[in-house]
Amino acid sequence: MSEARLERITHHFDERYVAPGKIAGCQITVVRAGHVAYYRSLGMMDRERQRPLDDDAIFRIFSMTKPIASVALMQLYERGLFQLTDPVHRYIPSGARSRWVRYSPTVR
Repeated sequence: MSEARLERITHHFDERYVAPGKIAGCQITVVRAGHVAYYRSLGMMDRERQRPLDDDAIFRIFSMTKPIASVALMQLYERGLFQLTDPVHRYIPSGARSRWVRYSPTVR
């Protein structure tokens, strides 16, 4: 992988998320063929104390249910095992009895 192309990742995250303060900091890793091709730590570990994010920082993770379920669903979608337009009750039979409200930006 091109070093210059990988550095675009750093630029993107720093410019769009860290610098504007949307996130305090992040670590980014790209693994290719089982080897780390790219690794960067950006931003602050502690904003109040102005401590930069260390490469060996430990993160507290509160809940991983949604990210794990989302990745699993993306993998199933990539394999063509379901479509985003499929009715919920096809996979969760009790969903056939549920009432759904369609979002409308004009209704307040």
